[in-house]
Amino acid sequence: MNKPCKLSSAAVTLFSFAVLLMASCTPAGRNADISGIDLDINISRFDSSFWMLDTSDIASSFSALEKEYPDITPVYLLNVIRFGMAESPTTHETYRNFRRDTSVIRLYSDVLNRYSDMSGYNNELTDAFRRAKVFFPEIPTPKIYVHVSGMNQNIIVGDGFISAGIDNYMGTDYPIYKLMGIYNYQKQNMRPEKLASDFIFAWLSSEFFPVPNSDLLNDLIYQGKLLYATEQLLPDTPEREIIGYTAEQWEWMTSNEKNLWHILIDSKQMYSKDIIVKGEYLNNGPFTLPFSQESPGKGGAYIGWKIVSSYMKHNPEISLLQLMLQSDGQRILTQSRYRP
Repeated sequence: MNKPCKLSSAAVTLFSFAVLLMASCTPAGRNADISGIDLDINISRFDSSFWMLDTSDIASSFSALEKEYPDITPVYLLNVIRFGMAESPTTHETYRNFRRDTSVIRLYSDVLNRYSDMSGYNNELTDAFRRAKVFFPEIPTPKIYVHVSGMNQNIIVGDGFISAGIDNYMGTDYPIYKLMGIYNYQKQNMRPEKLASDFIFAWLSSEFFPVPNSDLLNDLIYQGKLLYATEQLLPDTPEREIIGYTAEQWEWMTSNEKNLWHILIDSKQMYSKDIIVKGEYLNNGPFTLPFSQESPGKGGAYIGWKIVSSYMKHNPEISLLQLMLQSDGQRILTQSRYRP
């Protein structure tokens, strides 16, 4: 994923006391009143606009594309598909060849057919970003796009926009995924059901930052905060979908949560700053190595989520905004009274 263009931590913490006070009174999740918020999300189809450029007048077509999408066009051309600048003749010739490639034609045909109607996703994201206006009133709503990445970047977060590589959400049985040798643990989240929660998780990640040079505990808590906030903005999405587990994986984690917590404590790695150690607990993979080869990946993020959920349960006066601005993972753990 490209490096997101984020608000600085100073900008986030400079919210006025009045905003913080108001946010502390806002209800969570499905209980938030969003009826009076005038906001609608309509996903812009950069994917189809890019695919349907007029190759008979390619220079004018690229100029029009850049005028319609001035934010994502240069990012997409330079960093995702790496064709070059929009005005470059080399880019134009590369695009003509791109449009004649049979594998590319198949991919775009499949994507545009599968996602001919985005109304359901528009409604889901509209509700989510209306809730975001309740919880985070000072943070602007981004433009929402979709693009075709060639199974490259999953989500792009740029200056004022977020775009999903929609070819990464074609379903676990999509034949091209198998041809490309994508692993099963990766394919299980390349489903349409993951699109909305991935948008929201990426947006939250771009607005709230991890503690610099943090230890495992703070990284667990940071991931837990992102998952918890995603859950609050998408209260009708099953928890297992938010983290990307199958029903069987979710059941395994909930059944073994107490044992996993004890493994983490006994490992004495809670305050490790070792990148490899942290990755073993938090990265996506076929399993979470320190826990068990029977466990799903991102087991540490699951534990962090449970700690944050317990913290919010036992501290109901804390708003979602205050949670996201709290950078002391040890404080959250202590005040969570987490006892799986």
